[in-house]
Amino acid sequence: MSLQNLSCAVLRSAAQHIHADSVNELECLAIEHEADLMLSDIECSRGMGESFMDMLLSGAPAELMGELHLYLGQQLLRRVFDRTDLGPHYDQLARAARAFVDASAAATLDRRVCDDREAA
Repeated sequence: MSLQNLSCAVLRSAAQHIHADSVNELECLAIEHEADLMLSDIECSRGMGESFMDMLLSGAPAELMGELHLYLGQQLLRRVFDRTDLGPHYDQLARAARAFVDASAAATLDRRVCDDREAA
């Protein structure tokens, strides 16, 4: 197809569209780069985590909180139970999570023993 057969308005529209896509792509790349830098910095990452939790706790839909709970259970608590090292910044979190897992399992066993005794 030859560009000679297209009107100036069509060419201008196409150029504007291409320019807009380029601007959007550059903006997306800049945002992605900035997010990567922010998440690479320990203090900034901690602050972002705090802000994210505040946002969730201040009115996230139940479905979203359910996903967060599932993630914590399957990722954090499972990793701690399997004694997977979480890294140097998470010693207290790992200890607290492991204590929680152990206490939860002990309480469940106690309830089962009581239920079995009552059933017998």
